[in-house]
Amino acid sequence: ISNALDFGVALAAASQNNTLVDNVARGSDGAGIAILGGGSANNIVRRNTVQGGGIGIAVAADTNVVTENTVYGTRREGIQLDGATGVRLSRNRISNTSQYGVMAVNSATNNYAFQNEIDSAGGAGIYFSATGTNTSGDMDVPSGSHRASASRV
Repeated sequence: ISNALDFGVALAAASQNNTLVDNVARGSDGAGIAILGGGSANNIVRRNTVQGGGIGIAVAADTNVVTENTVYGTRREGIQLDGATGVRLSRNRISNTSQYGVMAVNSATNNYAFQNEIDSAGGAGIYFSATGTNTSGDMDVPSGSHRASASRV
């Protein structure tokens, strides 16, 4: 999927129990892959590649899994959690983002990031902004990126 005006692949409101696997999205203006709110839950985003574009993977819905994806060269965040709760991020490779590797905003809470590799993020490798409790651990964040920062964790 190349140069989509909004999203490369999107799960719209109330999408449940879907698996997005082995897709390639390049140059999407909005996000390469998006899970949108309003009851979208229990979806799995796995082994996808997002190259360039705005945000790599955007999650604005609760209780989803984002694992084993490769995101690089985005103009914004590699992965963005926007108001999402209970999202699991694991074993993702994120590199060369203009902003953060992973960013949680707008009261994103109870999210778990584990064993992700973040290299050459323009901002922090992981950034929690005005959020509730989120957990990150066992991360590989080389010297080209900041480890993590938070305004409220």
